[in-house]
Amino acid sequence: MKNTLELIYASDYEEFYYKDSDEPVREGDPVGIEWDELTTVNEPVVHFNLLSNIYWSPKYETEEEEI
Repeated sequence: MKNTLELIYASDYEEFYYKDSDEPVREGDPVGIEWDELTTVNEPVVHFNLLSNIYWSPKYETEEEEI
């Protein structure tokens, strides 16, 4: 496995926000960096670090049954 480094971007789903304004990050704007590496027993591990001005707060939707 080759180590890779990738810039991750916001999607159209609002889950990443700017710390200073609490505004959602626009689709296509960078939110973090992801990279993978092998452990000492050659198992792949993926790491993800958010940029310093971004936080993650997913909004979980609940489906209500119609009666």
